[in-house]
Amino acid sequence: NKQIKVEDSRIINHIATTNFKPNLGDTLFYPSAGYDIITPTLIALEHINDFYFYNESYDFRKLGRIKKDLEKILNLDIDYDKGKKIFSFNFSGSKRKLHFIANDNKTFLKEDISLGFYFHRGDSNGEGGSDQKWDSDLLPKLINKIKSSNNCFFITDGHPGGLSNDLDIIEKIKLKKTERSREYYIGYLK
Repeated sequence: NKQIKVEDSRIINHIATTNFKPNLGDTLFYPSAGYDIITPTLIALEHINDFYFYNESYDFRKLGRIKKDLEKILNLDIDYDKGKKIFSFNFSGSKRKLHFIANDNKTFLKEDISLGFYFHRGDSNGEGGSDQKWDSDLLPKLINKIKSSNNCFFITDGHPGGLSNDLDIIEKIKLKKTERSREYYIGYLK
């Protein structure tokens, strides 16, 4: 079960004790998300209305299990539109939608949204990885999705391709006993 990683409770706790906040109502984007849905949802739930989880392919039957896990964790009912591949539910008086898109990550750049939270980890150059360098080469296109009056909060591990200077890194956190000995970078897109 790869839904929750070893370090996730420490990341969630760390973010909860900081002043890092995405813009209320904006969108979260997670390229090559796989089934790593729960942690980014929990981190951004108070601030983000629309969550876009991209992956080249999904076994949509596994989303039913993730739905049940989220319902238990959040103690609420989640509607699952199997045709559109969207979870929807009310949280703090606002509708939340989790979109699961089985397509090339780059198609997100065509979406008409305001990006408020960029989450990216666990991607690679090979063996099922996208080989798309979101934290470096593709970052200028992603920055165009941010409204000029807003910031975009991010959490990334910088793989593959390294980190662009356009990432305003506020903090680098190294957690003990992480999957793949990851370091995480937290901050705002400029």
